[in-house]
Amino acid sequence: MDIVKTLEDLKELTLQLAEGKISRLDTVIELHKRIDEEEVYNLSEGEAQREFIFQAFVSLDNLVTEGFATSPAEIQYYADCFSGKREFSLEEVRTFEVGDYEKEGLPAKVVKSSQARKHKTKDSGKA
Repeated sequence: MDIVKTLEDLKELTLQLAEGKISRLDTVIELHKRIDEEEVYNLSEGEAQREFIFQAFVSLDNLVTEGFATSPAEIQYYADCFSGKREFSLEEVRTFEVGDYEKEGLPAKVVKSSQARKHKTKDSGKA
């Protein structure tokens, strides 16, 4: 896995999402076109920035997962980290709650994880 390329892809997708330039579903689809999920999950403990990469990937991956959707506050948190406005803290990440679509005015439509994965695999050519 090319750590630098992975970080660049995560940064680009996160910033585009935070700025409203890409939808949640399109972000998840593009995420899986660019980054191999297995490689993220198999990063060794000694890899530089392993926890940041893993947490950012999981947050983007769960953007449209029913009952576990990433909140706008968490999206902004990662955008701030990628922009250098704040430093990543696992303890802080663990304080974020799952997005509440009604309270936060987000699109009401979220899809089950299996539906998002169908889009991911169909569009990315992965099985």
